[in-house]
Amino acid sequence: GSTVWLNESTRLSYEQDFTERIVHLEGEAFFDVTKKEGKSFTILSGEASTTVLGTSFNVRAYPKEDQIEVTVATGKVALKNIETTKEVQLVAGQSGVLEKPTEEVRIEAEVNLNADAWKTQELKFDDAPMSEVIQAAERFYGVKIIADDNLLNCPLTSTTGSDFNDFIKTLNFMNSFKVEQRDSVYIISGKGCN
Repeated sequence: GSTVWLNESTRLSYEQDFTERIVHLEGEAFFDVTKKEGKSFTILSGEASTTVLGTSFNVRAYPKEDQIEVTVATGKVALKNIETTKEVQLVAGQSGVLEKPTEEVRIEAEVNLNADAWKTQELKFDDAPMSEVIQAAERFYGVKIIADDNLLNCPLTSTTGSDFNDFIKTLNFMNSFKVEQRDSVYIISGKGCN
């Protein structure tokens, strides 16, 4: 009864005999796990193990990235480093990260509003600094964006959809930034917000 949505370039595998409820993930997926009495559901993704009973959450675990990120939508999840057995408990609205180079497992101070943007087809920002907005937009739209240093701390509160042109219009409208395209790079400039 559980459901999994897979992002692009993602692989999910499991044993044909699924009695232990263990899956292997390489990439990014959103899980909606149905509770089954006495049976946990475990996602093995590189160095991380994510164990749940019944909940919904996003796991981002691409092999070439330096961190594995879990964001919980509902319920409770345990994120554990398989090698060191360091573990954090995450509840709805929390994100946890396993840093591959340092093997550190921690709860993020800020909630990642865009963990499942690939699934919802929406980017959400709540007083987010432009540096964070750019990082999320680059990942979501698959583009390269460069901004003047004086703009990186400017806050943005907005929700935009999957159309990149709408995102650019939002930037222009909200902050009067100038956005121009040079080859395959978008450059954001302006006087700043301080």
